[in-house]
Amino acid sequence: MIQSLFGIHKNHSALIVGHGPSLTPFLSQLPELKKKHIIFDTNEWYDFHSVYPHYWCLANNTVNLVNHKDRINNTESTIIYANTVDLTDKKWIQENIKRPVYSYDQRHFQGMNCEQLMNSHLKDRGGFDPSGRCCKNITETMTIQEWLMYETGNSEFYSTGHTVAVHMVSLAILMRCNPIYIVGVDVDYRLGYAKNKVNVTLPQHDIDYYTNCCNKTIVEDLGIINESAKLLNIRLVNLNLNSYFDNITLGTIEGE
Repeated sequence: MIQSLFGIHKNHSALIVGHGPSLTPFLSQLPELKKKHIIFDTNEWYDFHSVYPHYWCLANNTVNLVNHKDRINNTESTIIYANTVDLTDKKWIQENIKRPVYSYDQRHFQGMNCEQLMNSHLKDRGGFDPSGRCCKNITETMTIQEWLMYETGNSEFYSTGHTVAVHMVSLAILMRCNPIYIVGVDVDYRLGYAKNKVNVTLPQHDIDYYTNCCNKTIVEDLGIINESAKLLNIRLVNLNLNSYFDNITLGTIEGE
């Protein structure tokens, strides 16, 4: 259960790694940074660097446990994945994945299935599957958003999430990491990706979608998450000094 990770890194600093351009200056530093900080990274992190994150966090139906079985088993990472996005059979995971695996729910607020949600007061939260395919994976008592609200005492929870980065920050808070540094979470998808050896690009229709539909929600979600962290006296620090958003304190890594 994901709850078994809560509080596991109390007062240990963390680094949340997204893949936006602001990550570029930190790429060469990651081996040393890993010695001092708990690293959370996501999706195709291996396209950008070779440092195994402590936690490989997924909310993707392509970069999933089946497609990445061998790569996962050859890492030193603990896997945390959204089981309402990656619908991999639990028995298959037990038989084939050799690394520690934890799942979280990011969709089924208040224990409702997708049909119930879309006919409820939460219908505007978005991200729900009209076919209900993900609903069979309702095994958690609360979503990751509700866990954050419950554990911090906040009065609201953030949305389904248009980027796994918001869930990585939430997980670090729930593990009681402090401070939590954020890099490469640039939100403005028009800027592309960090410098890397692989030519990774985002299709124009995805750029348009995020720019027109998602950016505002992501920034709002980060604001709610930051307020949640403050309730536990946990500091979030955005290492991108030219950040697109301003609701998380800008700064540098202490002692670096």
